[in-house]
Amino acid sequence: MATLVYNSNNNFTAHRNGTYVVECLGGGGGAGSNNRIGANNGTSGAGGGAYARSTVTLVKNNNYNIVVGAGGAAGLNNNNGSNGTASSFNSNEVLAQPGLRSLRTVTSYGAGGNAGNSTGDQVYAGGAGATRPTGAGRGGGGGAAAGNVNNGNAGDGNIGGVGANDGGSGGAGGNANASGENGVPPGSGGGGSGNGNTGGTIKGGNGTPGYVKITYPDIVLGEVAVGGFSLA
Repeated sequence: MATLVYNSNNNFTAHRNGTYVVECLGGGGGAGSNNRIGANNGTSGAGGGAYARSTVTLVKNNNYNIVVGAGGAAGLNNNNGSNGTASSFNSNEVLAQPGLRSLRTVTSYGAGGNAGNSTGDQVYAGGAGATRPTGAGRGGGGGAAAGNVNNGNAGDGNIGGVGANDGGSGGAGGNANASGENGVPPGSGGGGSGNGNTGGTIKGGNGTPGYVKITYPDIVLGEVAVGGFSLA
């Protein structure tokens, strides 16, 4: 068996008739920022992307579209973050939902990618971002991406959710007067910013892109692959 990993939009051409395993991971959400001074004015973390896997039947020489979910951009200087985007194969035959953004309002964390709205034989939810801790001016940790056998772990306090089984860990929330950290690829949510200094620049952490993976049978002896080469 061989596996192709796509980190950007593309097309896949089936080299034979038969079954292929397709895995999708949605992009993680970006975290908001808050430039207000105060012990409880950090922002919350953003959510990690969902995972979906299916065995699909493909036709030799047919092309199938691949969409790889982008990570959401962080909010800068008292602005909301942006949602991640979904990853999909063959016009949503396999679909993994993205992690959602956190807002500049201090308790509005980002939800993890929704497994129920994803499409696949196996689906797992992304981890939620953490609500910002109280009393220290810190931001909340981002949610981890879903793994290939598990839901993603939520952020905890200012610590990002721990990733496992091909899911990235969420970014840590920023300390007081500091920006949140970007998520760890793939598919994780950014950490929320700490409380801000109105005279400085402060931002949340960026979400990270997801992926699409395709596992397929090896080319056998004498079989001509798409593109014209063969194993002799």
